[in-house]
Amino acid sequence: MLRPTLTFLAGALSGSLLSAWWLQPQPPVCPPQAPCEADPKALAMLQWENQMLMAMVKAGLKGDISGHIQTFSAMQETPPADQPNSPPPSAPEGAAADALVERLTRADLKLQRQALAEGWATDERLVRERQALWDQARRQLSDRDYMAALHRAGRPNRLLVDTVRPGSGAETLQHGDVLWALDGHRVLTRAEFRDYLARLPENATVSVEIHRQGQSQLMMISGLADALNLIADSVPPPK
Repeated sequence: MLRPTLTFLAGALSGSLLSAWWLQPQPPVCPPQAPCEADPKALAMLQWENQMLMAMVKAGLKGDISGHIQTFSAMQETPPADQPNSPPPSAPEGAAADALVERLTRADLKLQRQALAEGWATDERLVRERQALWDQARRQLSDRDYMAALHRAGRPNRLLVDTVRPGSGAETLQHGDVLWALDGHRVLTRAEFRDYLARLPENATVSVEIHRQGQSQLMMISGLADALNLIADSVPPPK
């Protein structure tokens, strides 16, 4: 009597364990006819970016600033032919500019991460390399396309006057004036404002175009570099 009872209990226990194993959630597996494979375009993009990052690291270890700039130029000028972010010829208007700004944004973040890892995040070279990186887009896009792409990317694309230093000679400017152009050159960012003035002699007289209450005005101002505090914001381009 005891042996049949033990045999029954063992069978019941085995059945319970088998049922529990059968009913527990199983990890998904790919059927033989549909093997799990990485997206070839995404894989090609990843491999290409890894090559660029390796080139950056080698240049950083050598202290080769120009090597960084050339690498980042390559990252946005010569992407793989099957890069997912490269818009097709029939892409809607603005798609090419958006893709360019998106690539530059990724490259900018990678550059900053590398600078942190290598210990030169607070150096002037990071400022120079970031500016060189964004100059790539500035040279390739029209003012309007660049302004629109920066806005869609959530980046600043317009400068406004905040305060004017008393006695600077720029008192004709007022809080809220939109700083539109310097000597006819459109300026969209603080970096463009600083870089243009840095090329001029100290206290040079500059033709400043502003927009005030929807009206364009032209003023001749000297010592502009130290005269203003500016505010940067992001707005759609004017129609």
